[in-house]
Amino acid sequence: MAQIILTNHVNQRALERGVALSDLDKTVRFPDKVTQSQNSSSKKHLKSFGSYQVIVPIKRQGNNWITVSVWKNSSTSSKSSSKNQFFLERLINNFLLKLEKIFSRRS
Repeated sequence: MAQIILTNHVNQRALERGVALSDLDKTVRFPDKVTQSQNSSSKKHLKSFGSYQVIVPIKRQGNNWITVSVWKNSSTSSKSSSKNQFFLERLINNFLLKLEKIFSRRS
């Protein structure tokens, strides 16, 4: 059976980008779509997981898959939903900062 080889770069990017290793594995083994990479000889495996899509560029080495990188995109990536997301993130962040100030005064 083919093995998926995760490079240090991929492990680091998965952690930074919030991609579960189980989603990475499913994307490589059972992609919804495979496309040729524009800049290299690798192929991109794409798989949708409800509200997001995972993209994993890979290269073949014998039977094994060597992962090159990983990231995820929102499946609903319209500009308005993106603006709303950033607005909500700022709103929540501001709320948490104010809460932190209130609790730090009490200490």
